[in-house]
Amino acid sequence: MYIYFYIALASQRINVTNGIIPAKFSNLNLLLNYSGMEWWCAFDNNVGTLWNSGPPNVDDYMFITFDDEYLLTLIQLSIYGDITHDPKLIEFYSDENATCFLTNISYPTAPNGTYGYTMPAIFLNNLERPIVAKNILFNVAERWSIYQVWLSELTFFGIPY
Repeated sequence: MYIYFYIALASQRINVTNGIIPAKFSNLNLLLNYSGMEWWCAFDNNVGTLWNSGPPNVDDYMFITFDDEYLLTLIQLSIYGDITHDPKLIEFYSDENATCFLTNISYPTAPNGTYGYTMPAIFLNNLERPIVAKNILFNVAERWSIYQVWLSELTFFGIPY
């Protein structure tokens, strides 16, 4: 309990400097980027903008780059809040080929009609192996296979490493 409290106090918001949607993870195996230039909407500190992750039933991976290397401590998710476009699960990998799985986080259904709903922050540093990274790949799993995910904000917190 005391360790988590200290980590939360020492953490700072991490700036995301780049986001790439890896084409090789497309279910169609083609060079496609469904989200266009919207990747930054998930990291602009504005719950009114959305990253439209792409069509349903396509893996929604994004490789992001932080402004420095961090010991990741917390993650906070803000969602659209209409249930149908909200994520069910987020997986994290340490490499852009998704070969080194780190952890996943399941999210409950948000109250319906709570647009711009922000979930409570979740500790990432309670793992057996702490996550230290300058880059991280994540996959957003859809709650329903017939709707794409709309991600309002994905905020990382950490300690410079």
